[in-house]
Amino acid sequence: MTEPRTFRILYDGDCPFCQSYVTFANLRKAVGEVELIDARERPDLILHYEALGYLIDEGMIVDAGDEIYYKGDAVWAINTLASTNPALKLMGNRRFVKLSYPFLRGLRNGVNRLRGVRSIRSGIPES
Repeated sequence: MTEPRTFRILYDGDCPFCQSYVTFANLRKAVGEVELIDARERPDLILHYEALGYLIDEGMIVDAGDEIYYKGDAVWAINTLASTNPALKLMGNRRFVKLSYPFLRGLRNGVNRLRGVRSIRSGIPES
């Protein structure tokens, strides 16, 4: 019997789009245990994933235990896992998500700037 997996999703908790998206995806119904983590509250995890080459200000991170998904692949992985939600069908197309993700990230960054929200990494002192 295989162990149940916990999916860890590290996202920008100050981004209204990110907050809505991870809630809307409703992953807990699809995969069970999901750890939704506001990256702004976990500098230790930001540094951990940064050491692995994943920069949180460049995109969300989905850690499925045996594989880490990043940027557009993270969105694709969430949509693949939550495939029971018909509203997310298009975002389950990996190529579409990879092509549209830079635009979505730019939109997030622009909205955060307008709201006066700094980058996630700027809140962590250099070690």
